[in-house]
Amino acid sequence: MVKFLRNIFAKPSNLESLSSLIMEAEIGHTGEIAVYLRDRARLFSKNSVRADAVEQFSSRRIWDTEDNIGVLVFVCLSKKAIEIVADRGASNKIQSSTWEQICLEAAEIFRNEKDSQIGLEHAIKRVGEELRRAIPGERKQNQISDQAVFI
Repeated sequence: MVKFLRNIFAKPSNLESLSSLIMEAEIGHTGEIAVYLRDRARLFSKNSVRADAVEQFSSRRIWDTEDNIGVLVFVCLSKKAIEIVADRGASNKIQSSTWEQICLEAAEIFRNEKDSQIGLEHAIKRVGEELRRAIPGERKQNQISDQAVFI
């Protein structure tokens, strides 16, 4: 099943679609959105998906944006789990309960839809909406890649 999900997300047309969606979601605010997908939860790891997301946020320097407004959308395909980690510039203006709600919505879609990409797309759109509401404006430059990344 995980290989099947990876194959769906890894298709060039789907990756291009996600990239376009990330670019669209970044319009109208100064935030930066990164999307990382992991096939499986780390073997022999006691870390939760949340801990893994926080580690990726830190090690991939999603926090290293001019205004501290990077947001990571992290998906563990094997668990059909999604986490959102936001830097202090975004988390100061958007409550953690909002990010949690987006994750719950996406997880519900993951469980109910035949196409798991729909849940991820929903999360990306909602993150963009929340950033537009909380920190409107236009970015000076793109500081984080708009490509979804498999790790």
